[in-house]
Amino acid sequence: MELTEYVDVDDFPALRRACAALRDVGARVAIDDTGVGIASLSLILEIAPEIIKLDRKLISGRADRRKCFRPGTTRRNDHPPVVVVAPGQSGCCPHTNDQVEVPPIMRALDPEVKDVVWQAIEPLVPVVVDSHPLRRHRRRKSDWDCFEVMLVRLVTGCSWEDAERLCGNKVSDTTVRERRDEWVAAGTFDAIAAEAIAAYDKIIGLDLTDVSVDGSLHKSPCGGEGTGKNPTDRSKLGWKWSILTDLVGIPVGWTIDGANRNDSILLAPTLDDAAARGLLADIETIWLDRGYDSDVTRHRLADRHIEDAVIAKKRKRGAATPKQNQPMGVR
Repeated sequence: MELTEYVDVDDFPALRRACAALRDVGARVAIDDTGVGIASLSLILEIAPEIIKLDRKLISGRADRRKCFRPGTTRRNDHPPVVVVAPGQSGCCPHTNDQVEVPPIMRALDPEVKDVVWQAIEPLVPVVVDSHPLRRHRRRKSDWDCFEVMLVRLVTGCSWEDAERLCGNKVSDTTVRERRDEWVAAGTFDAIAAEAIAAYDKIIGLDLTDVSVDGSLHKSPCGGEGTGKNPTDRSKLGWKWSILTDLVGIPVGWTIDGANRNDSILLAPTLDDAAARGLLADIETIWLDRGYDSDVTRHRLADRHIEDAVIAKKRKRGAATPKQNQPMGVR
């Protein structure tokens, strides 16, 4: 749907409702000749259009002009990023060198990606039966709204409160965390991970000729069950993640424990997690850093029929570190 510069708008709430109904059926909203007539910036803020059309004279012929009309981030709630084009005439958008388009900042938050991911996840979400005898309690928030907040938190790394605000305050962060716990208990996330890895292996293919395992430390200021004191951060509470990846870095096995846990102790459960997906037998060579250099590690690998292991050697206590000459241009 295109709003021209000649149509006067008296009722913005009604216009927003009409635009929302059109978006629900897959339509996009465009504003023609932005800056002329009623097509002002206030109208852009009110309806958050997917397409903004500018007069071609503003950007044609000169690259420096086109740069002036290349916006940064323009988002409102869950709408797609705004696209700026220069139409040749009203009602059409020819593909010319004068067209300026802004790609999404994060591909995972693009609606066309988000909707496809949700289609795969929705059948795995547990169905809750309403057991209230009178059915007079507050209506349960939709799984889609909770999924959206979880996705924003995972992609951006922000807090639950910020993720709630970024999604338009449609559902509280407390409700989202409760829904997350329900899905964890039902095994939803495990099923999602297994399906994602299987789909990647089928479409692109996992390369398990060379794999690596390593651990990483993550903070957990509020503590909680399973956390431990971080020996590298003044004994503050945190987690340790141990992840097994294929040749190009795709995770195929993982486990978590307290931050005080040694990497070599987490090697066995990490490999067992990959074995549960039937991927352990395809591993040819495993690469480990010097934190795994021990006979215990070699026995654990032998028990799982992994014979080719490249493990960095530990330096002896008190041994001088040899000076490594860096080639010119790499310093």
